[in-house]
Amino acid sequence: MYKLIFIALTFIAAIMASRTKEPDTLLRLVKARLLIDNKIVFEFSKGDDGHADADEVWDYLKSSEFRPAQNFSEISKDLGSVDNNGTIKFNVRVRINVSYGGEIDFPPGLRLTKTKEGGYLMNTEDVDISFVGRMITRESAIYLTRPKASWDERMKLLEK
Repeated sequence: MYKLIFIALTFIAAIMASRTKEPDTLLRLVKARLLIDNKIVFEFSKGDDGHADADEVWDYLKSSEFRPAQNFSEISKDLGSVDNNGTIKFNVRVRINVSYGGEIDFPPGLRLTKTKEGGYLMNTEDVDISFVGRMITRESAIYLTRPKASWDERMKLLEK
């Protein structure tokens, strides 16, 4: 008799728990900004499921299109050169800030290539170079899935 009551209560508890369960995947908004003298020049936003660690979030820089910020036209004077393909090469230091991914002050020479859609892609080599020197929060660091492997891979790229 007690076993039957126990099984029934367990069954009822399981049903109630499944009804109040939160979704497994919660979205987060990842924002990346390129700043010069603490003024946003380019930015992009991307949503993800919240499972990507700081290394994976930093790699969003390789595939996400930056858009000029609202105040880009007034800041853009004397920031760098633009070639025939629309590639911008900055001649000033650029701070790269990626929420959940880290931050770095990149020396002059950062390159953005214009896409057909009108956005700008960061040069993949610049993403890898900046990976090595970026700073992440301690909280982000403890969630890295392959910290040593990622570091070694990027260092090999720099040695080329």
